[in-house]
Amino acid sequence: MSGSNSIRFTSSWSGFTSKSPLYAEICNDTGIYKSLMIAGNRSGGYERRVSMWDDVDVNGDLRVDSNIKVEGAIIPGVGECEVNGNYV
Repeated sequence: MSGSNSIRFTSSWSGFTSKSPLYAEICNDTGIYKSLMIAGNRSGGYERRVSMWDDVDVNGDLRVDSNIKVEGAIIPGVGECEVNGNYV
């Protein structure tokens, strides 16, 4: 896309988002990161941000490399739920 708030689609990570707080990137990186990467913009004046407004289903493990911040309840579904090494 073109214009002042661009989104770039790439096949390897380009770091496009560092060029402007209005830029975002979706990258199908099969080299270094080996992952589909979605990097949001910094238009809010802080770190890059990606927001989702609808229900999101994760059909595999969800791995989080930082803190999880929850505003609502965490409701376990079917199966076992591990908390601090204990299944509840």
